[in-house]
Amino acid sequence: MIQAPTLGINDVLKKKELWSEFAKVNSGKFKVINTKSGEFAKLQLTFDFQNASVLFSETDTKPFRVEIDIPEYKNDIKFLLTTSDSLDKVFSFLVRNKIKTNSSKFNQAYQLKSSNSMIVKTIFNDPKIQQLILEEEIIMISGSRKKSSMQIEMAVSRTINQPEKMNNLLSLSKMIVEKLER
Repeated sequence: MIQAPTLGINDVLKKKELWSEFAKVNSGKFKVINTKSGEFAKLQLTFDFQNASVLFSETDTKPFRVEIDIPEYKNDIKFLLTTSDSLDKVFSFLVRNKIKTNSSKFNQAYQLKSSNSMIVKTIFNDPKIQQLILEEEIIMISGSRKKSSMQIEMAVSRTINQPEKMNNLLSLSKMIVEKLER
């Protein structure tokens, strides 16, 4: 009996070998976590970089995410980078803390808001960072300080199925950490 695919559910175990190999090449720690019922799986890959920890994860029900944790972070900052559609552009006139970068192409594709424009511009004015965000079609990047730690989250997509794309996300994560730690 052929079953129709269930909307919103992708079998991430198909990517298990890719993630495992990527972990070996990049000195990461890889694990597969299953739900109690065994119905759903989560791929998780952790890297340590400088003073930060970078976590890649994807589940059968949620897209690829990157989480960065920088402990003992001193600056108080919040930022949000989101894709920009036509409705966002209309409402952007009402938003006061919207930040423009040095790239009109980047500004067309994304909206950036922050509580600290100086630090955020240091990150998002970098042409290499802009290129990777545009290239990998990042959906959202948010950052905020919680207690003494800086937490950054990136929502990517389900199209990350090649080592080059994963490498781009790891490079992007490292660049963001370097910019924040300056």
